[in-house]
Amino acid sequence: MNRPRKIRWLSDANCHIVLTVAIALWLRTIEAPANDLPELKAALESITVEELKKHVELLASDTLQGREAGTVGNHAAGTYLVTELKKSALKPAGDGGEWFQYFNGNMRNILGVLPGSDDSLKDEWLLVGGHYDHVGFGAPNNSRGPIGYVHNGADDNASGTTALLEVVEALSESKLPLRRTVLFAFWDGEEKGLLGSRFFAAHPRRPLEQLKLVLTADMLGRLRDGGLEITGWRTGLGLRQWVTHQNAESLRIDFNLRYVPESDHWPFFERGIPSLMLHTGKHDDYHRPSDDAELINVPGLQKVTRTLLRITVAAANADSLPKFRDAAREELPELNALAKLGPPQRTLTPRPERLGVSFDPVLEAKHIIKVVNVQTNGPADQAGIRIGDEIVELGGQQLADGVEFGAIVLAAPQQVAAKIKRGEESLTLQLKLAGEPVRVGLSTKRDSAEPGSAIVAGLVESSLAQRRGLQIGDRIRAVRGQPVGSLPESPDFSEQLAAPKTPVEVQIERDGRLETILFPSSEKLGAATTSGE
Repeated sequence: MNRPRKIRWLSDANCHIVLTVAIALWLRTIEAPANDLPELKAALESITVEELKKHVELLASDTLQGREAGTVGNHAAGTYLVTELKKSALKPAGDGGEWFQYFNGNMRNILGVLPGSDDSLKDEWLLVGGHYDHVGFGAPNNSRGPIGYVHNGADDNASGTTALLEVVEALSESKLPLRRTVLFAFWDGEEKGLLGSRFFAAHPRRPLEQLKLVLTADMLGRLRDGGLEITGWRTGLGLRQWVTHQNAESLRIDFNLRYVPESDHWPFFERGIPSLMLHTGKHDDYHRPSDDAELINVPGLQKVTRTLLRITVAAANADSLPKFRDAAREELPELNALAKLGPPQRTLTPRPERLGVSFDPVLEAKHIIKVVNVQTNGPADQAGIRIGDEIVELGGQQLADGVEFGAIVLAAPQQVAAKIKRGEESLTLQLKLAGEPVRVGLSTKRDSAEPGSAIVAGLVESSLAQRRGLQIGDRIRAVRGQPVGSLPESPDFSEQLAAPKTPVEVQIERDGRLETILFPSSEKLGAATTSGE
């Protein structure tokens, strides 16, 4: 029996250099979410709550009888979609120059294309799709019950279909320039086994070797605290970083490791094409008659639709797009198994005891270090520190200026001087701290799918990194404005974070949002803390 190959979190040295250079060049062209296009603002504003609500309510109405593929209700939904598309700038891309691509008798994909404007890129294309069929009145093999009632499928997938319509309208009305060609697909037969997208992949309207990215919108109508789920981000090099830069709505994004054949991205993944699926998560109404329009989070759908528009525009206008990662296939069984286990436990590394004192936490918040306990024979005890002493300086660092005491102790060299206030008396005591200094308290790992990031894999409790707000799982993207991919590999970034006189800005990505964390200067930590490490 063949075992799944171990996930290559760490790149080989030579491969890493090549990949990081490539990703840096690519991200340079695609990171900005097309904000400098004057037409983008108008396009975004055209995606309104009122229009989204109108489309969802019609597509999820009882009169369409659940939109089961091949039925009268499904055909009525298709007629509505084509009526809307005829108002747009799309050109029909179905059979015989019409909108429909027929398969399995009377099932119909609906296809429309926006031609690219760049002579050197217009033969390349993107596929933006979502299924418009649902399960009709339900059956034992596709309903969670009760069956025999109309399953309106407001979230699944009137919501994704609505998002596609609004993106098409936004691009058409704003006349946003697109360098690559974009084909929009409203898939039929998804609920019967991805029939429409499988048929298209076997009978494409354009050469698949020119297809650079597939975006799938499936169930976008229930945005909750869990945020927007995006899967497939490991199918192309650096896709996670790129999507993050399109997240102008500041959505919390769950970059899920799981990637399974549950929607229309799969026939293209099987053919080695980078693909992303946008999804707001399953719920108790999934494949039940209760999945109705009044339960749709329409303002949330607006945010997700605008994000889909940004991703589409950025991909259409990038100088280049990433190729498929062959490793995405090899690592998938293990990643799916990990995803099934749920989020990993993220525990901090216990703080090493270097000084051997306890102090009043209430006073510490005011930057007053009042000793309330001294460990017998510990470093503080041996140096002569007593209960009631106030530590006012350690290694030349004034403790009243806002730098956390625990981080200073961890970062200090073994031999260090402490100034003590004992009643009215001031003392200077020489300390020999236990263990080696921990200046940052951070360990990272690299992932071959994200050469532009260093993933926080470990944090020491009370360390500078932990107290500054870093969390396990954060992606460090840049230090002092330098992209991580261009920096020498470092497990703790201690050299990059050592700036003598000025604070150091560290850009991170957490749950699809970019943040900046400010680390104090080495001078702020005290001159002694940067030597002897």
